[in-house]
Amino acid sequence: MTCRENHHYSHFSSMFLSITAKIGKGRKDMISNLEDRAMRAYFRSGDSLDQPSESLSSVERVDGKDYVFLRNSFGLLAAYQIMGSGRLMHMESIAGASEVQ
Repeated sequence: MTCRENHHYSHFSSMFLSITAKIGKGRKDMISNLEDRAMRAYFRSGDSLDQPSESLSSVERVDGKDYVFLRNSFGLLAAYQIMGSGRLMHMESIAGASEVQ
């Protein structure tokens, strides 16, 4: 991906989140949808022995990128980056993710 394309996706993601932040309930629905999609992807992976907690999982921004973090009482189970298109990409590791709780 070129720098210009990356900027476009980053801008789209920021714009999308800022627009939905103004909507209130729409933002909650969007976050719930992202968390639901991440949980489905997590269970489809086949490595899902632990159950994510809805109350501990979250959508967060780390270093200017948006992620869905699936957690339970034992810690971080999986992380998915929210791409500009709305697609979720599973991340093996994320710089700064250990700081996000």
